[in-house]
Amino acid sequence: MKLKILGIVGNAQKKETLEVLNQLLSWASQRGCQALVDVVCARLMGRPEMGESPSNILNKADLVIILGGDGTLLSVVKYLNRSEVPILAINLGRLGFLTSVARQELFSVLEGYCSGRYRVEERMLLETGVERDKKTLAQFHALNEVVIGRGVFARLLHFETYINRQYLTTYAADGLIISTPTGSTAYSLSAGGPVVHPTLEAILLTPICPHTLTNRPLVIPVTETVSVKVKEKEAELIITADGQVNFNPLPGDILHLRKADLRIKLVVFPERTFYQILRNKLKWGGQ
Repeated sequence: MKLKILGIVGNAQKKETLEVLNQLLSWASQRGCQALVDVVCARLMGRPEMGESPSNILNKADLVIILGGDGTLLSVVKYLNRSEVPILAINLGRLGFLTSVARQELFSVLEGYCSGRYRVEERMLLETGVERDKKTLAQFHALNEVVIGRGVFARLLHFETYINRQYLTTYAADGLIISTPTGSTAYSLSAGGPVVHPTLEAILLTPICPHTLTNRPLVIPVTETVSVKVKEKEAELIITADGQVNFNPLPGDILHLRKADLRIKLVVFPERTFYQILRNKLKWGGQ
């Protein structure tokens, strides 16, 4: 496969980013491939004039490489504007569930991609809209999860929750996590949610420290829409999407969450499975 435009988005806080970035630019130049570098990486190189916005990179590139950790990849999701662009995420961080390709594997996977020897996993995104007085105030996407939680004050919160406009329950909890299968190994897992294979299509509801112990995590089909009404009048609440987008709701606001039409394509190491990642990253079977 001939790469015409290679996009690169990196985390300038990682000490390896500059070195890997220069290696990638050299690799692209040798193959007659145009490289688009995001503004952060361009400044890191001392060439701010060549910087591109993440939106432009995701719109123009044939392949986008993310240099950093899971947080770097999640920070790019809010700029995603088409489902066709494949993304190769390189782990320069610690855990790396989403960025499971290690730095030393970068060029072997990249060569495999150009030779047609690669595997792409399509992952669903959540689309969230905030309704106030029957008007949509904000919309955003999440690859991992949307969290409704408390702000400054440590008070018990109440979330009136509906599935397809049918009343489910009112969660009394510290917060509520609505996640994708990809996000099942993130915050939802820490809150006691199930591990779900990331290529499945489902929506997970996981209460954070529920006051009623019978309120357990729930997995529902992606054909359903989750609606959560903000009940609190005094507590300060915050909505976060992948830890990247924040919104402060008011009493009476309603969140509507559903499967997004937009998807994300991740280029993964061909011989590595999700079960191997689970075993290695979570130390399953260890002492």
